Amino acid sequence: MLEYSNSFIKDYTNVYAITATSNNLFKQEKNKELLAANIDSIDIAKMYFDVVIIDEASKLTPIEILMPIIFGKTTILVGDYRQLPPILPIRQEDVELINEIHGEDFNYSEFKKMFEESMFKNIISSANSTISGILLEQYRSNEDIMKIVNNFYNNKLKLGTKNQNFDLRHTISVKNQKGLTIFEPNKSIYWLDSSTDLHGKIVIEDRAYNSTSLSNVFEINLIKNSLLKIQESLKPTEKITIAIISFYKKQITALKHELNKINLKNIKLNISTVDDFQGKEADHVFVSLVRRPRDTSKMDASFIEKYERINVAFSRAKKMLVIVGALDFYKNLEIPMPDFNDPMKQTKVDVYKRIAKIINTYGIIHEAHNILEEN
Repeated sequence: MLEYSNSFIKDYTNVYAITATSNNLFKQEKNKELLAANIDSIDIAKMYFDVVIIDEASKLTPIEILMPIIFGKTTILVGDYRQLPPILPIRQEDVELINEIHGEDFNYSEFKKMFEESMFKNIISSANSTISGILLEQYRSNEDIMKIVNNFYNNKLKLGTKNQNFDLRHTISVKNQKGLTIFEPNKSIYWLDSSTDLHGKIVIEDRAYNSTSLSNVFEINLIKNSLLKIQESLKPTEKITIAIISFYKKQITALKHELNKINLKNIKLNISTVDDFQGKEADHVFVSLVRRPRDTSKMDASFIEKYERINVAFSRAKKMLVIVGALDFYKNLEIPMPDFNDPMKQTKVDVYKRIAKIINTYGIIHEAHNILEEN
């Protein structure tokens, strides 16, 4: 029976799906699915595939790409180097320990670069048009959200279907007590400006002592009050999902703590860092930018200037995107962006300013008092 089942799998199974880091050998005694089906151990390395398709290739390290490649005659890499590359917390002491154990002499900077720079990006930059191509039709978001994301794709992305705008139209309709429209179905993109508080005072980011992570309580209040207004606007039987993402883990921890206190019975929340949310999507997305340093001349902006991270943050929404951040600060940042045709060439672009202009034209920019006026 075991011999027959394995022969059947080999002869009649056309597609196998495994993660890039999976072991090639699946032992029956350690695999409950194989045991349940009475199938013998499977060794992927002995199956000789015609084609190996590696998805999300831009996120993989060289080892994670090279391991599956050896299983097939032809390899197809699918990925987006304009999103986050592999992110591994490699420290100087880690490399020193590797050198000590294995008697090597690896350079820390070169070792770190090898594991944090996208191998897929390097392949694309050197590949000619006969073996590479670009998929420009997107099916995730409506046109206005796509206008924002197109800042990272040289305005080349197009809608995938003719009914996409209609199919991906949100139904949230919110006004404040003065009758001002906060959210409406005809607008899909918003910026809630956290530059100043209700008294006109500049809002400064919060940094814990001896910590590199940041939070912004004022932005949390803007998000909380927006969610409460949305909850009040929903019909009793209406259920929606909202993702809240941020570049900073400390902000995510604070958001979870604060939002756990309020009753959002019709809203399912997904709260996550941008890095952890790559590859995911949601109908409605709030992005908390957090940063507003007291002294901009001394700040380290490398984290918020990483174009891949910004792209991931603003491309998760399907129906509605709400950016929460200090507009007066972000509009002055210039982001190093790769040339669309040559990824190894970079120019600085005022991408936040351009995105704010798009929102001002096709969406709504709100000052804080529009959201917090009743509290």
